[in-house]
Amino acid sequence: WFGFVSQTRAHWYFPDYVWRNDQKVMLPDNPQTHEIYVHDLFTEESLQFIRDNQGRPFFLYLPYTIPHAEVLVPEDSQAPYVGKLGDPERPPITQPYVMKGYNKPRYPHAARAGMISRMDRDIGRIRALLEESKLAERTLVVFSSDNGPCTAGGQDIKFFQSQGGLRGTKRTLYEGGIRVPTIAWWPGTTPAGSQSDHASVFYDWLPTFAELAGTKLDEPTDGVSLAPLLQASSDRQREHDYIFWDYGERGVTSRISAVRWGKWKLVVNRQKSPDEPELYDLSTDMAEQRNLAEEHPNVVDELLSHMKQWWR
Repeated sequence: WFGFVSQTRAHWYFPDYVWRNDQKVMLPDNPQTHEIYVHDLFTEESLQFIRDNQGRPFFLYLPYTIPHAEVLVPEDSQAPYVGKLGDPERPPITQPYVMKGYNKPRYPHAARAGMISRMDRDIGRIRALLEESKLAERTLVVFSSDNGPCTAGGQDIKFFQSQGGLRGTKRTLYEGGIRVPTIAWWPGTTPAGSQSDHASVFYDWLPTFAELAGTKLDEPTDGVSLAPLLQASSDRQREHDYIFWDYGERGVTSRISAVRWGKWKLVVNRQKSPDEPELYDLSTDMAEQRNLAEEHPNVVDELLSHMKQWWR
C-alpha cells in the first residue's frame, strides 16, 4: 500500500510525505521545491507493482486524484494548453505554496487540461506495460470516477462542459452528480468499441471480480455481477430490481435520497421538502427537467415504499 492516510491531504499534489504501508516516506522541502508531483509517484509504484507480480494473479487499485482541487500540474503537461483555452490574465504566482486552502493556478483552464492529459498519458503507460508483458488478454482494466464534477479549487466545469448536459454536480443525486464514466478494457474478451446502457453501481464490482476470479462471496451483497456484460454475454446480464442512493455530509444542509427502478428515478430531499418527491423518466429526460410525480402517483408510491425499506 502506498499513498495518503488522510483523504484531506490528498487534495494537494506536492506533499512533504506519503506512506508506504506503516512507514512514513519523507519528501523533504517538496512543498517549496515542487520537485515531486505525487501523481507521478502513484504511477511509478503501479508500474513496478505490475512488474513484480506479473508471474501470478494480481489486483491493483489505483485511485488517481487528478483532476481535482487543487488545480496544479507540472509545466510539461500545462504548457501545450497555455494561451489556447481562454484563460483569464493573471499575474505570476509569487506567494509560497501552502497545504492549507487551495493554491490558485495562474492558468486554471490549461492546468486542468494538463492534469487530464497527464492522467491519460499514465494510464496509457500502464496499458502498454500490460501488452509488453503479454498480460493484456489476461487482465481486465476498469476506469471510472467517484462522482460528478465539482467547482472546488476554481475548477471551471462550465467551460469544460463537465456535466455533459446533465443536471446536478457532486453532492447531488441528480444524474450529473452520480452518473460517471466507466470504461472496461479486456482484449479478446470485451469487444472493442462496444457500449451498454445497463445501469450499474460501484458495489457491483465486488461480485464481478469474485465471479471472474472463480470464488464465491461469504456474505450476501446488494451488487450484481457484471461478468456476463464484460464477456459479451449481455443476454445473461441480470438487472437490478432497484438502485438506492442516500447522501448527507457534515456541513451540508440537505439529506437527499434517490431510488431508480428501470427507467424511473425518484429524488427526495428529506430535509427541505419531504412531501414533494421528484419523479423523472430517464429514458426520455436524462437531464431531469420534467417532474412527473403528479402524473404518475402510483409510481411515486411504489418507489417511496422501497426507499423507506432501504432506510430501515
